[in-house]
Amino acid sequence: MTGFNSTLRLGNVTHHEYIQVGKGRDVGLNQIALFEGKVAGGNGEQVLSRDIYRLGQLFDFFRMLSFYFTTVGYYVCTMMTVLTVYIFLYGRAYL
Repeated sequence: MTGFNSTLRLGNVTHHEYIQVGKGRDVGLNQIALFEGKVAGGNGEQVLSRDIYRLGQLFDFFRMLSFYFTTVGYYVCTMMTVLTVYIFLYGRAYL
């Protein structure tokens, strides 16, 4: 949320990526699903905040599209893709 507040105050937020090598973890399907659920829940909480509304008032159209597709839009597009695959497969099975 501090990045949102800095952007609302017309500040500049920089991001530095570091590669860290650590202990291996269990990467079973259950752990991956739990992690995705955790990230999606945090994303849902962000969307409910007032900062998102204020950022929407501040951004231009293209920056808002970028912001949408890096927050809740990712999950909307993923849901539409999964539903499309299901419809296609059931349609093929029906025909």
